[in-house]
Amino acid sequence: KEFSENIVESINVGILAELPDSFKYEFASLLNREILKKVPVFKGADPMLLREIAVCLRPCIYTPGDAICTFGEIGDKMYFINKGMVEVTSQDGREVYATLKDGDFFGELALLLKQPRNATIRAVGYCDLYSLSKDSFDIAISNYPDFEKSIQKMANERLNKG
Repeated sequence: KEFSENIVESINVGILAELPDSFKYEFASLLNREILKKVPVFKGADPMLLREIAVCLRPCIYTPGDAICTFGEIGDKMYFINKGMVEVTSQDGREVYATLKDGDFFGELALLLKQPRNATIRAVGYCDLYSLSKDSFDIAISNYPDFEKSIQKMANERLNKG
């Protein structure tokens, strides 16, 4: 798993690194625009912020049975499913709460709040995902204070519901 993630990220980062900054943003934005549009957290976000976030997305590959997130760990990434299927399970993995597929996402609370994961996420088959780290997200939104306030409010509302 780690090896395949590193290869894909090296290829992606290597290709993007060779491009001028303006092309990097445009290329990443075109590749990842549809993924970001589906996430309620980003609804109504400034297009420039979405471009910045698109560049921060990192490809990752998981094989059948791999744990992507583990119950109880402190989340530091959000994931977007490009291709594949994952299960949201109980701590012991016996109970499946939900199945997510192409276009779905998970772990968004990790970007908003520093708290333990409330479920384990495991790959059902081969999965092609993109991850967005909390550090990258925090840097990107720091230039958009209104957006930062609105998602903090959203995070608090979700936390109070759960």
